[in-house]
Amino acid sequence: MWLKEWPTISVERSLELLDYAYPDPAVRNFSIRCLKNLRDEELLLYLLQLVQAMKHESYLNCALTTFVLERALRNQRIGHFFFWHLRSEMQTPSMQTRFGLLLEAYLKGCKQHVSLLRKQLNALEKLKQGSVLAKKGSKEKVRNLLQDFLRNQRNSGVFQNIQIPLIPSFRCKGVKPEKCKVMDSKMRPLWIVFENADQNCNDIYIIFKNGDDLRQDMLTLQMLRVMDQLWKNEGMERRLGMIEVVLNAETIANIHKDVFGNITVQKVLYLVGLKNTTKPKKNSTRLLKNLL
Repeated sequence: MWLKEWPTISVERSLELLDYAYPDPAVRNFSIRCLKNLRDEELLLYLLQLVQAMKHESYLNCALTTFVLERALRNQRIGHFFFWHLRSEMQTPSMQTRFGLLLEAYLKGCKQHVSLLRKQLNALEKLKQGSVLAKKGSKEKVRNLLQDFLRNQRNSGVFQNIQIPLIPSFRCKGVKPEKCKVMDSKMRPLWIVFENADQNCNDIYIIFKNGDDLRQDMLTLQMLRVMDQLWKNEGMERRLGMIEVVLNAETIANIHKDVFGNITVQKVLYLVGLKNTTKPKKNSTRLLKNLL
């Protein structure tokens, strides 16, 4: 049977055909044909792999880049993550020309998105400058340095009316310097608090860490989302996800110390401490279900 007459295959199998082991353009074109009916939500789920697959293309002008670029231009949310996936690879010398041209093509085709992305880039650059200050001195000193840096009118204006790159649906009205601080770990990450542009919503908290390559972390998070979606498609709710910043929370280490002292116990015994430190009794059953 001719390749063009093959029936379409699953998304997972199609992605396999975009690996470096299948350089034949006919095979790769068939893979894209199988992916063309993906909904935007499904495409977002696998966008990271599609961008990585572009590294294995013999030519920049190919079915894969055309397909992803068209979808990115059609949906700004896809375009947002397409832009940042490409940007994260610009530090790789062998990919700078290829991905630089793709970035240029996207930005020229979606000019209304350029100003939003420029604001995000400027904000990240300021946070990088702040993270440099965070490594110079004691905890109290660097906290004051960071807050003074963020209060500076030239710097604070950069954070007005921006989107959070990780979650573009979050929009910030500005930064709250008095609530920002430097955390204790070795890399001195920044605890940054933004005022939410939506007055009916809470402040936006992020942890900014400069100096680590987070691409492996991105892959891990993406795999969790894929696994979660596959299970949900089968009617299984596994409550899969990452625990985000929880305000006014006690660490497991502190709960252990308060409840058990220096005695080593099995992990399940922490539930005793959680039960004692959880105020809303009506949520206890749901809490235990989520943890177990």
